[in-house]
Amino acid sequence: MAQQYFASVKDFVTSHGGKHVIEKVLVANNGIAAVKVIRSVRRWAFDVFGNERAIAFVAMATPDDLRANAEYIRMADEFVEVPGGSNVNNYVRVFCRCCLVASARR
Repeated sequence: MAQQYFASVKDFVTSHGGKHVIEKVLVANNGIAAVKVIRSVRRWAFDVFGNERAIAFVAMATPDDLRANAEYIRMADEFVEVPGGSNVNNYVRVFCRCCLVASARR
């Protein structure tokens, strides 16, 4: 079966009966999990659109991640710095993180 290519994410969504186009993904994790997500989606985007950057990534980065020059931050299209520290401020608190990211985008 021949591979079908799409010119854009919108074309892909429309052809599959969808109405909401997602062109930017928040990576609410760090380390190897974030790297795997970004690599997998970029591989899929290249296979489907011929453009690995058809989907953009925004990474959440703690000060420690930034100091370490973490790979997932380098791979992302942009990042938003979020508090680090104890488990009170960890990546599990995704709703709070999303609020921080949204407020930083305004």
